[in-house]
Amino acid sequence: MKLVEEKIDVCELLLLINISIFQKNRSKIMKSILYITILPKEYGGKTNGGIATHSVQLILKAKNEYRVGLYSDIKEIKELDEVILYTEDNRLIKIIKSLYAYITIEKEKINKIRFLKFKDRLRVLYHYCNLKSIVPFYNVVHIHSLHNDCVTALSLLNNKPRIVVTDHGFWQGNVQKDIEKVRYNSFTADKVIYISDYAKLKYKEYKLNTVNLTKIYNPFSEKKIITRDQNEIKKNLNIDKNKKVIFFSGVSDPVKRKGLDILLESISSDDYLRENTILIIIANEEGLNYAEKYSNVKNIIALKPMPYEDIINYYNISDIFVLPSRSESFGLVYIESLSYGTPVIGFDKVIQEFQNLYSHLYIGESFNPLEENYTELASKIKMVLSKEVNPAALIEKTNELFSWENLFYKFQNVYRGQKEK
Repeated sequence: MKLVEEKIDVCELLLLINISIFQKNRSKIMKSILYITILPKEYGGKTNGGIATHSVQLILKAKNEYRVGLYSDIKEIKELDEVILYTEDNRLIKIIKSLYAYITIEKEKINKIRFLKFKDRLRVLYHYCNLKSIVPFYNVVHIHSLHNDCVTALSLLNNKPRIVVTDHGFWQGNVQKDIEKVRYNSFTADKVIYISDYAKLKYKEYKLNTVNLTKIYNPFSEKKIITRDQNEIKKNLNIDKNKKVIFFSGVSDPVKRKGLDILLESISSDDYLRENTILIIIANEEGLNYAEKYSNVKNIIALKPMPYEDIINYYNISDIFVLPSRSESFGLVYIESLSYGTPVIGFDKVIQEFQNLYSHLYIGESFNPLEENYTELASKIKMVLSKEVNPAALIEKTNELFSWENLFYKFQNVYRGQKEK
């Protein structure tokens, strides 16, 4: 009788034991969520912007009621106690893990992602290698963006967790390059959160899965005390209190997509706006360099990306927020502006949806850069600046419609698998 020797992977054995213990005690512990997303710089992330701000605010709410993990390429989490960080490896280890997974993984799983280029397949397999030992400890995995390779990686697991994806605008940029992966991921997810009526039209246009969609607006972080003492803030920031303040905040792709070029041209070409307004710009290096071309617009304050806690000062002193985007999925900055009672001009499809939600309240004007030009934008800016606005009513309505306090339960329903009421 021959004895057959079997090699036992000690790490795999320990993992199986840990998973068994976890599953045995699952009912006794708090529900758990693994987030795969980005964070703002002040929390240890690498960038600032709408998705990063949204993600950290969601995690801050979730960690009060769930065991929360974060899978990310950052090295350290700041200001987020009790969140477990699973960090990605360095480039060499990534290559080794992805090649090992490619050699050892079942052929049918490779066939599932055969539509990807070889380099993209390796990237997915790296995340597969990592996530298969992490996700068994979580009830839900919530991923931001249908472009994320981790959605594809999770499709290869034998026992998938509940997968929730929030998409903030999959069609932005060169969508054709990734459309097969985006479509594949839309069918992999159990639920895909979309954030505006316009976004849903895009799902249909690109033939993504529309059966698993659920709509949740991007909430904003509400304030307990609203400061409207503009003169004091203007004094601290050395801004002429007699001039009207126009505010533009578009950190990523500020020129081609968010319309900084149109805004600068509208102010540059209009005598009244040049003489009577101050334009505050928050943008990346590309946007700041572009603004330098407009030397005839003397009253420009150009600022690098900054934490949200600092940005609120500029919302506070603005008379109008202008983001004349060529495309937006939601436009969290519009809501942040309205939460300070400041009217907006922005992407027509989204602003028109907001106008319906705010009913009789005046929130500003919509703008379609495909049909309107910079002179029409200048006219709309002057029109909004001349309108009577009810800041207190805007603040109250914005809190009612879009605060985390009033919308977080919708995320909880998605995590539980409850149907939308």
